[in-house]
Amino acid sequence: MESILFTISIFFLLFNSIGTAGELLINKVSANSSDVFPNTFVLANNKFTPYRLQGTEDFDSKNITAQSFLVVDEKTGRFLEKNNIQEVHSIASITKLMSVLVWLEVLGDLNQEVVIKAEDYREGGIAYFIAGEHVLAKDLLNVGLVASSNSAIAALVRSSGLTEAEFVGLMNKTARSWGMDNTVFVEPTGLNAKNVSTARELYILAREAFNNKVMKDVLVKEGYSFQPIGKSVVRSVKNTNWLLGNTSNYKIVGGKTGYIEESGYNFIIKGYNKEKDANLYTIILGSENIESRFNEADILINWVFDNYSWKL
Repeated sequence: MESILFTISIFFLLFNSIGTAGELLINKVSANSSDVFPNTFVLANNKFTPYRLQGTEDFDSKNITAQSFLVVDEKTGRFLEKNNIQEVHSIASITKLMSVLVWLEVLGDLNQEVVIKAEDYREGGIAYFIAGEHVLAKDLLNVGLVASSNSAIAALVRSSGLTEAEFVGLMNKTARSWGMDNTVFVEPTGLNAKNVSTARELYILAREAFNNKVMKDVLVKEGYSFQPIGKSVVRSVKNTNWLLGNTSNYKIVGGKTGYIEESGYNFIIKGYNKEKDANLYTIILGSENIESRFNEADILINWVFDNYSWKL
């Protein structure tokens, strides 16, 4: 009897004392192992550890067309729903998240004046800039992320003073430093199908991008307007994220689309539920069409918020 009481006492001592330290342990576990937390780590931060509500059935993925998907809780980094998360996949314009992160690190002067050159033009989408125009770097960054403009990102990369090869080298170096070992970039816009990653590793990229002080404000804009320097014309773009302003169970706090023929329809989103006080990262890769990527992300986010609790 004494041994049982002693064991119980030790358990509660450890449980109560681990507190903040336990929370730090959870947050420091890399995304590559966050779906296999030891039980002690889960107990350490029980206030915020999401768990499935009793009696809920498993998520039915039969109507999900995405080749890979992943839903991650931000506070603990736990993978709550997943499928084929280590499958290497062409990522298309999701690439732009890393391009902008590296540009902000290399240069980061949003008020730098940039002269548009003919060499900046890239296929795909609308050309919002004309060769010879003077614009601010912040306009290139906003149009590159909000409207997913390939030409805007190409001009932004050129403004760094590095060659494209040097810049892409930094993108790959950054990816390796974050443990994104299956991620490869060959150019900065996402037009090349050889830009590849996995759902698991794109969670790392999303975490960095959606918490960046500059990018987090840009990635939730429904639109953006700018005026080339010295011109009276005002040009406006709309966000490629159709879910913005169209969700009821959560608030979108970050998102980026991507598509080329080889990749299918990709989407990364971060959603916040006030009642649960929780953020979810959701990665969709290789969905069937332009609408399905948004519908499938929305279904996954709502299902997790409806079927998980973040408090005992």
